[in-house]
Amino acid sequence: MRHKVKTDRFSRFSSYRKATIKSMVIAVLLHQHIITKKVRAKSVRRSVDKIITLGKKGTLAAKRRAFSLLCDHKLVKLLFDTIAPKFANRSGGYTRIIPYRRQRGDNAELAILELTERYEVKKIEKAVKAEKPQQQDAVKKQEKEAPIKEDTSIKEAKPQPVEKEAKKVRKEKIVKKEPEEAKEAKEKKEPEKKEEKPQLPPKKEEQKEEKKPGKFFKGFKGFFKKDK
Repeated sequence: MRHKVKTDRFSRFSSYRKATIKSMVIAVLLHQHIITKKVRAKSVRRSVDKIITLGKKGTLAAKRRAFSLLCDHKLVKLLFDTIAPKFANRSGGYTRIIPYRRQRGDNAELAILELTERYEVKKIEKAVKAEKPQQQDAVKKQEKEAPIKEDTSIKEAKPQPVEKEAKKVRKEKIVKKEPEEAKEAKEKKEPEKKEEKPQLPPKKEEQKEEKKPGKFFKGFKGFFKKDK
């Protein structure tokens, strides 16, 4: 006879059922309460109570068994350091189920599964940067507000207009002017050559006029004249 074999399958395979229970146990330990269906809450309650009893033992073997179920080192540390000590004076009843409402759609019963003892969650505070002293801020403001002084030494080093005129005179001396007589002699020797334009080919109309009629047309003209 197979007595006490019936279990709530949640309309899942055995592997999927174990995975759902495992994820719900982790949620209860982290968030301290969850809202789920009443049937699931009853089956999850058993496994949560078993894990808390392991945390109360505090042995190495118990830690290894808890890790095989939870698969998270941080969660195992939270269980053994903070959650289990809260239930040191309790021999059972680590969780409770509170009826909540009916689910919309299939009208299933919902319930709240929570721990009977709560623990405080430590909030991670962000590291605030140390404020700079006011003296440094005042010095930076003075540097920004102070006007920028122009260097007068650069302006004095500019060349004067007298030097520019001297350079122009030197350039004029270097350039040599050819005498007018030499220019006239070059012009006589080299007479200007007239540019000859290239002859364009005759147009098509002119070519047609130059063509003479062939003998064939002459023969026809003579034939009609004879008949007359």
